[in-house]
Amino acid sequence: MSSTPTKTNPFSSVEDDTYDDFAPKPPANPIIRAQGSQPTPAVATIERTEQKAMVTKLAEESGFTINNFDEKPIPARLAPGANTFLKTVRLQVSDWNRFQVWCHENGYSHWKGFHVLTSTLPAKNR
Repeated sequence: MSSTPTKTNPFSSVEDDTYDDFAPKPPANPIIRAQGSQPTPAVATIERTEQKAMVTKLAEESGFTINNFDEKPIPARLAPGANTFLKTVRLQVSDWNRFQVWCHENGYSHWKGFHVLTSTLPAKNR
């Protein structure tokens, strides 16, 4: 006798059944439109805005708030000066960490911190 496992189908008793009793739920807020009409982007935006307003009102009536944190836009990063260019530099992580801490302690941006460090180097003889 072999000890090879036999494959069995755990759903064999269900295969003969029909799934007619399964149906998707109807939408919570059905949107009634004319037959064959597609919402325009403006209509869809208005509908989303109305739905958001309804949800916000319901939340406030239930004692909750939505978007209770002020949204502050992230400031755009501006170049420190006109004469800059992107340069990749390979550094040890520990050196970079020390540089970042030093810049933070002195209130320097990375650009300003690098400028302060390089200004202490002797001038190059040509």
